[in-house]
Formats: sequence, structure tokens, C-alpha cells
Amino acid sequence: MKKYLIFLLAVCTACSAQNRMISSMETAESSQSEEESSFIETTQETEETPVAKETAEGIDIDAYTGNWEGLVDVLSMKETSENIYEADGLTVSWEYNSYYPDFRIFTVKNSGNRDVLFCGSRIGDSVEQFDQNVTGQGWYRAYDLNEAVMYAKYIGDQVYVFTADIHEEKVTSYTISNEVLDGSVYAALDKVYFLQNHPDMEEWKKAYITYIADNHVYHVYNEPVSTHYYGFTDINGDEIPELHLYYDNPDYGEELITYTEEGLKELHLYGKLLYYKGENYFADSSDCSEVHQDEIYSINNGNFEKITSGNYGTDDPEHSDYRYYCNGEEVSESEYKQFVIDGSRCAWANNELHDYYEMMMQIVMY
Repeated sequence: MKKYLIFLLAVCTACSAQNRMISSMETAESSQSEEESSFIETTQETEETPVAKETAEGIDIDAYTGNWEGLVDVLSMKETSENIYEADGLTVSWEYNSYYPDFRIFTVKNSGNRDVLFCGSRIGDSVEQFDQNVTGQGWYRAYDLNEAVMYAKYIGDQVYVFTADIHEEKVTSYTISNEVLDGSVYAALDKVYFLQNHPDMEEWKKAYITYIADNHVYHVYNEPVSTHYYGFTDINGDEIPELHLYYDNPDYGEELITYTEEGLKELHLYGKLLYYKGENYFADSSDCSEVHQDEIYSINNGNFEKITSGNYGTDDPEHSDYRYYCNGEEVSESEYKQFVIDGSRCAWANNELHDYYEMMMQIVMY
């Protein structure tokens, strides 16, 4: 299964993710489904003022997540500039969002202060020990990056992200923030919720939910692209629908995923999905200039098998005198419909579309 790890998106994506987080704070629970409300209720932590976790090893700053002013006081941190405080390699800062004056963005950066702990671990501990302690305190390991590990957690009604920088299998620094720059963090947390709260789901449902969360941001032509729409299409009639992904930019094509006992199989479509209902026969149908292209497939033993290839078009765009070809040989229009695909008997897979969270819900209830 593909797994693409994106840590920082473009500014517009960052704003979108941040606005979603803020919107959830302002709209209370009115627009959330019963499932989503249950998720937040079961993942929220107490909003009481945290108490310092002082041990022989030092102060554990995890107790101050969401109340960083208290940490500033306990450690007697010095203000080096407006709303920025430092103490021996530990920096605490906050700023107000210009669009939402009541919302503050907190960031804590530990660049080497070994006198403080986080979830019982300190700078210099092994990644394995850090991971054990952090996940033991309810942080979900969302992504593994090249030289870092990202965790996420709901605290109150906000999502916090904890990122540990790694060198030679040891944690060298870390950052904690409620500024979520990667919208995929929400998908990762929602995946955990659905898998934990619906343990008896069929394996194909678990696989699809995991796929949606892990691939919520794709790379197309080496550029990050967020997929916004998902749907179901049961092409091979095995009562397990194929997962269909639509990019927000139609130039990127579409994705078709089918479930097998060995795992998920994926086919990139350069055009639109056109299929015969219940006949296990579909086309990747696309238009390029005056030429229409149909690549014909079926799904057999969990594999996408190409059956034939056809195209038709005209040398004179002002006339509809089409010439038809099947596997490189010219055929008549009736032969094209017989051996390639008959558009009048097919259906476009423009089924009801959902965003990633709605699609996860649809999968659970299917």
C-alpha cells in the first residue's frame, strides 16, 4: 500500500486545515454527525489547569500542553521578544490569529534542553523509548518522515501535533504546536477512531479506511495534491465495492482501488471511469484533442487486466466522420461497440461523492 508522507503543504492548504480546526471550536457540535461527536467526546482530555509533574529527573512539560503560560512561570523563562520565552534551549511562544482574535497559536520547541521531559522522555533518548512513552500517553503516531516522527492528539477541542527530530535513532529535538499545517493529521486521527470503535468491521472496510487516511494527500507529477472526493462502484459484482477517488483537478485523472485478500490493488485512470453495470467490464475513457481513447479492463482474481484498447476521432473537427480503431486496426463503428465498448449501454461512475470523513462513514455503514 502506498504511503505518501507530507509534512508541510502550501500556505493555502495550511490555512484550510487551520480554519477547519478553528471552525470546530466556534460551531460547537451542531454540524457534526453522531459518530464525529462521539469521537471528540472520547478523545477530549480534561480542561482543568495542569499540575506540574515534578520527578527526580525534572519537570514533564506534557502536563502543560494547552497551558504554556504555566510552564513559563514554573521554569522562570525569560521573555526574549513579545510572547516568546526561552530557557536553556527550550522556547515557548504564542501568537494571535488575525482572522480569529480569540484563538492563539502555541508552539513549544526543545532544541536540546535535557532538564525537562516530555511524556517521561528527554532529548537524547532512543526513538523506541520516546515512542513507547509518547504513545502510552495517548499520542497517536501519525506519520514517519525521513528524519522525524509526527504524533497527533486531541486536547480539549483542539488537535496538537508533536514532531520529534531524529538522528542516529535518537531524538535530538522536538516541537509541539496546535497549528496544524497538514490537513492529513485529521484523517489520521479519524482513522484511529473508526478502527478502534469498530473492531468487528470486515477486513476490506479496515483496508479502505486505512488507505483513505494514509493517502489523503497524493503526489502527482511530484507535486502534492489533495483528493477531495470519494465514491463506491461495485464493478466485478463480488459485493465488495471498488473505491473510487476523484481529484479536485480533472487533469490528474482518477484512482480505482479494489480489495483482495493479499491487499489493495490500485489502477490510475487517465480519464473517466465508464463501466457496464454488473458485467466486470470497464473503460478508462478520455479525450485528447479530436481523439477519444478507451482502455478496457476487467478485474480477475484481484488484478486489473487490460482486455483491449480502442480509439476514434476525425481528421476534420468540423465534421463528425469518425474513424474507429481497435488494438491498432481500423474497424467499423458497430465493430467498435462490439469489441471495445458501447457507450450507450454503460454508466459513468459519477456516483454520490463524499469527502474523506463522509467516505469513512459510508464504509462503516455499508
